[in-house]
Amino acid sequence: MSGAAFTQFSDVKVAQDGQVYVTWVVVKIGLNGTQQFVEKIKRAGPGSTAFGASSVVHSFAAGGAAGEAVPFGGVLPGLNHDRVATFPRLEVMRVGTSNKLFSVYEACQATAFFGVSCQNPRVFLVASTTNGASWSAPVAISTAGVDAFFPDAAADWAVGGKLYVTWYGMDPDLTGAPITDFRHRYALMGRSVNPSTLALGTTSRLSPPTESNADALGVALGLLTIIGDYQTAFAQGGLLYDGFTAAYFKQKALGAGLPVHGQDNWLAVVTGL
Repeated sequence: MSGAAFTQFSDVKVAQDGQVYVTWVVVKIGLNGTQQFVEKIKRAGPGSTAFGASSVVHSFAAGGAAGEAVPFGGVLPGLNHDRVATFPRLEVMRVGTSNKLFSVYEACQATAFFGVSCQNPRVFLVASTTNGASWSAPVAISTAGVDAFFPDAAADWAVGGKLYVTWYGMDPDLTGAPITDFRHRYALMGRSVNPSTLALGTTSRLSPPTESNADALGVALGLLTIIGDYQTAFAQGGLLYDGFTAAYFKQKALGAGLPVHGQDNWLAVVTGL
């Protein structure tokens, strides 16, 4: 599918007409250790496993229209960076008489510490009406200067073809808090996107906020309250479902000792977004 290149993060979607779309990321390692991510896509016809040639969805680059990808081994504010890297997510839906593809991802608006630390990550969307052969310019989904990362997209085919984008975002109450604050409070965020015009709906908080480093003991033990798991969205019948991770309760670290914030899996069910 992807050839011999170093690849990661595959996503697959099947359209209403049965066409199959697969995306993945090619990671190009520079001589100085820098990482450039390139998202690619292939398509197969209904019921077929014969995929055509690949096309480029988006190339991440310093100073580009949407910034750099979060690299492997990179750092996002307040997260356990063992699980941090940009994972573009794909969605497809029928718009008019043809399929329209959407890819969402976060990109660093700047980097520090030799490209390792991602500064001001922001969520973007690109769209294609040509089965992935060409793509729109990036559309900013989240607010500039407010950390946003790990997005997903979900299409509700049953309700006039409605598209949603969800992500983890910094709680507005703490916008602008310095990285040395160690109290980065995040919540699951989301908004609707008009699939035809890409006009954006109002951003809404979909979950209570959780602080990523709320306990000094938890920080010392490396038990951050957001580990950095990717969240997953699904929409049907006017409802948006989102599986995400958050820490709202304390538990004993490794089953012993003083209680610290742990992390659990949660489901948000949203209407009226």
